[in-house]
Amino acid sequence: MSTPTSGLLCTGWLWKRGSGTQTVFSKKNWKRRWFALRPQGPGAAVLEYYPTDVAFAHGEAPLGAYAVTPE
Repeated sequence: MSTPTSGLLCTGWLWKRGSGTQTVFSKKNWKRRWFALRPQGPGAAVLEYYPTDVAFAHGEAPLGAYAVTPE
């Protein structure tokens, strides 16, 4: 089994806009998330995000992920 940091291109804190709906009582807000950029094949990568850096270090599953490809 690989460690969470093996093969990483970059890690760090970023701000992600929440996916909640905009209503009178709730709104989309910005959340601080720990991101990790991993290579995925030639010229492509996946950007995963976690609630905290500790969750990432403990090998927890990401909250979400985005495919990153060159234009």
